[in-house]
Amino acid sequence: MEKCMEKTKFQYAANIAAFSVALFLTLSMAFKYAIGFILKLLVPGASLANPVGMPVWAAAFISMVYTFTVLAIPIVFVRKMQTAAMPVKVKLGKIPRLQGTKIAAVFFLCYSAASFVSGGLRLLLQKLINYPAAQGAQLPKGGVAFLLAFITMCVLPAFMEEYLFRGLLQGMLVPWGQRFAIVTVSVLFTLSHSDMSQMPTIFISSYLLGYAAVCTGGLRLSVVLHFMNNLFAFLAAYAQQNLDAASALLLLSVVFTLYIGGGLLALWYLRAEKLPRLQAVKVPQNRQSRFELMATAPVCAFSFIIAAAYAVLRSFILL
Repeated sequence: MEKCMEKTKFQYAANIAAFSVALFLTLSMAFKYAIGFILKLLVPGASLANPVGMPVWAAAFISMVYTFTVLAIPIVFVRKMQTAAMPVKVKLGKIPRLQGTKIAAVFFLCYSAASFVSGGLRLLLQKLINYPAAQGAQLPKGGVAFLLAFITMCVLPAFMEEYLFRGLLQGMLVPWGQRFAIVTVSVLFTLSHSDMSQMPTIFISSYLLGYAAVCTGGLRLSVVLHFMNNLFAFLAAYAQQNLDAASALLLLSVVFTLYIGGGLLALWYLRAEKLPRLQAVKVPQNRQSRFELMATAPVCAFSFIIAAAYAVLRSFILL
């Protein structure tokens, strides 16, 4: 009876985690087309990506509200679906000075290496199949619109995605193993971003963000690292729009050099500092593995299929 209850509890948590990501993707697509439809009624040819005929600040504000809404609804859904038997307390926690520095160094080194892998993967896909070229975000020139774009790209995802994925979803799955929870949430996080060429970078970044949250007992460090990652993407988009090719390449090279050089220097300086090992939960023999239980949880399995299909479609058709 106790084993049956544990199995049901696990599948319930898996269903919630996977469905919340499917809900996020569905809302993203639905709201994007709904806003685009309304804009086209007001101004022919306008869309969320190309809001012609609108003040720049208004378009940036709509984009910010869109980002907030598609993340807030899954957060509210997960909070509502949690039961008294499955409480999840999300904490900010503290950042241990030495341990936090070493985790950050590992994060930036792995992020830099994975970025090169993702770039190579995109080039390979472009040669083998009709894979779309990378499209950078279009930033406003300045003023209030620029600030709103910064909040949309850097601030909201860092706080809200960490709260949803590393706080709520990972917190629900941790009782069945820290490594299992981090890997599962990282797969969901990767699928939620829906760019096949960037999946190596996103998965590795997510895994290390999850590791940071587990090791520090809170989200403070993972939020900071997530923000720094988003800030780099923001700076890259700014450089591409406002600098000539040589200057943009120089700026990005300097940032990557700081990431790699600073990471290597920190690792060498903290080489004696040991990082915690993740706790594993062994599954007894003759019992289904956790991934098998997830596959037999109907909502979880269906949500994973939806997320994977969306990632493929968005990568090739640019939904």
